[in-house]
Order: sequence, then structure tokens, then C-alpha cells
Amino acid sequence: MVMVALLMHLKEFAESYIDISTINVKSEDRISKDVTPLSYEIFIETNISIKDFNGMVLMYIKWTTDSKKIYLHTHSDLYIEEKQIKLRLSKNINKVSSKNVPVLRGIRLPKKTIYVVHLKEIVRQGSEGVIEIPFKGKILNTAQGFFEGYYTNSSTLAQESYLATNLKPNNARRLFPCFDEPEIKVPFKVSIARSQEYIAVFNTILNKSIQQ
Repeated sequence: MVMVALLMHLKEFAESYIDISTINVKSEDRISKDVTPLSYEIFIETNISIKDFNGMVLMYIKWTTDSKKIYLHTHSDLYIEEKQIKLRLSKNINKVSSKNVPVLRGIRLPKKTIYVVHLKEIVRQGSEGVIEIPFKGKILNTAQGFFEGYYTNSSTLAQESYLATNLKPNNARRLFPCFDEPEIKVPFKVSIARSQEYIAVFNTILNKSIQQ
């Protein structure tokens, strides 16, 4: 999974002090293929003063077999708002156009970066839906997930900070709950809330910017 985002002051920069090329740890935490993603919508808001962020992910998913569980990747760095997880089916074998499925609980597997969402009822193979998961996390000082780095301002030679993401090879799970498998490639739509003194840079063309 590859996604690049950068949040920095409206100033020119010359050099960075973080080398992300040394981050190359592989994970053996593979998850069940009972449910697969179709696309993501991700909303992230940063709180730079206290080095944290909160967000919401909407995962559009499809069931490849009957199941009462959804297995996701979520690092222990990430806090999940378990009681606010919601699942809505948009398509199922009974031809019901829309249906809410109660979520019983969410559980982290011991010593693994896997999070299991337990459902009240079985969802049938071929069904499609969207799961909504709120989350919170810390802005790290190492180049993993969502982190803070530093650069030298080329005009003033002062050291400035920036926020960036490094989601390779399996650090997407540090930023938001997801299916963090190398072979899974699906569309993303990302919204970032920021202060006006910052700019947001992404690896795709900006769709729109809204002032509030």
C-alpha cells in the first residue's frame, strides 16, 4: 500500500534530516481474505501542538465468503473508537438496498497488528457495504506512519518542521485501520484538515480546497 502526504509551513526548504530508506521491516501479520476492500475514504485532522491526530476511515468492502468477522490491520499506536464503528450493507443476496449491521465489539489480537470487528449476524458472500471506523493516533518522531521531520529553511537557514507519511512497507496500519497487504491496490480519497499557515502536498492532483 503506497500513499504519500506532506504537511509543512509555507516556506522554502533545502534539506531533510530523516532518512526513510532505512525503514524496511516486514510483517508476518497476514489477515483473512473473507472480506476485501474496494476503495477507501480517509479524513485526517492534525493537532500539531500536542503531536497527535484523529480521523475517520470509510472502507468500501466486499465479502468473498459468509462471515461474522472483519479482519483489519491496526497498529497498537492507533486508538480505535470501538463503540462508534458502524457497518452498512449496500448490496446483499436478498436484494435489500441498504441495511445496518450491528457491531458487537472490536478486539485486537495479542502481539499482532490485527484488529477483528465482530458482527451480530452473518454477512453473506457477495454482499457489499461500507464500514466506518473513527481513530486517533500520535505523530511519531521516526519515519513510520504519520511523523514529524525537520528541514533547513534555505532563506533563513533556520530549522523548520513538517509532517509527512511513510506507509511502506506496512506502515499504513499506523495511520488508519486498513487491509495492509502488498497485493491489495484500491482507490483512495483523502481529506486533510490543516491550519492556514500550513500547506498539504499529496502524490495526486488536488480535487478541491475548502476554507472554514
